[in-house]
Amino acid sequence: MTGDPLFRTVVDVPESSSGIAHGQNILCLGSCFAETIGGRLVENRFNACVNPAGPLFNSLSMAACLRRLFDARPYAEDDIFPADGLWHSWDHHSRFSSAAKEDCLKGINKRFSAGTESLKGLDVLILTFGTAFVYRLKESGRVVANCHKQPQERFVRELLSIRDIADEWTKLFRELQRHHPKARFIVTISPVRHLRDDPHDNLISKSTLACAVHELEKAIPQLYYFPAYEIMMDELRDYRFYEKDMAHPNEVAVDFIWDKFVNACVEKRSKEFVKDYEPVRAAMGHRVMKGGKEAKNFIEINLEKIKELEKKYPGFRFEGEKEYFGRLIS
Repeated sequence: MTGDPLFRTVVDVPESSSGIAHGQNILCLGSCFAETIGGRLVENRFNACVNPAGPLFNSLSMAACLRRLFDARPYAEDDIFPADGLWHSWDHHSRFSSAAKEDCLKGINKRFSAGTESLKGLDVLILTFGTAFVYRLKESGRVVANCHKQPQERFVRELLSIRDIADEWTKLFRELQRHHPKARFIVTISPVRHLRDDPHDNLISKSTLACAVHELEKAIPQLYYFPAYEIMMDELRDYRFYEKDMAHPNEVAVDFIWDKFVNACVEKRSKEFVKDYEPVRAAMGHRVMKGGKEAKNFIEINLEKIKELEKKYPGFRFEGEKEYFGRLIS
């Protein structure tokens, strides 16, 4: 054997033909991993609207959310229901559930409005498919985004076929293209393992999603597939990259996948901004004790970095960052 062994499988991630840029309208939909990537975009000053219905795990609920945003049809009282002392929506994550009907609808429609605005000027749609399994209400046959801890006998669990997913999203992508001809689509499969389904069902689910995305790539030229799932399963194939639940990627893994995402999916100037802004963003997460020479030096260094950012990126404002470090001085 010659050379230095890598002791890991490197997942090749080709660059997207057209990178994400600051100022573009970005809509992120999907599982909790969509929130992770979308949250990183927001932290780095991208104009991203992230999961206006909360995390959505199955592709049909994601499609239903997008269609409703497209129709700009707000939610009304007959769209929510009471159960166990709370009001819920079958289309939304439980974070929107509330003891008061009015508060439930208000929270839903506030985020819905943000989603419709993002979709109106759509430049980039980022989707993260989590599972190919869906739950249908027996009484109506509708697919629910969240079961809200209702009795299991109310639902039928179903595995979507490759064709179910590919046909639904091919129609939806083409409809979006008619209204947003310059929009681009980035699709990922969530690297989160759905162990509640059991490992075998999780494998079947992820495989179904991968095959469906393969069909979508052939049908939609503007679609770019980012291999988050493959990076986690192959390049980061070790439990040290998971949280204690052995299902969710930990911070080290997320950082690694985020760096690959930026390199592949973000255009050059915005990529430079992410790299230059990272030290200041990270510094704001540090706990700093006021007083002392070390704290003073830390603050002065970061204020100087902010001045450099203002010169290099005149289109950005850094008032919040300056205020943060300014408070540490006083």
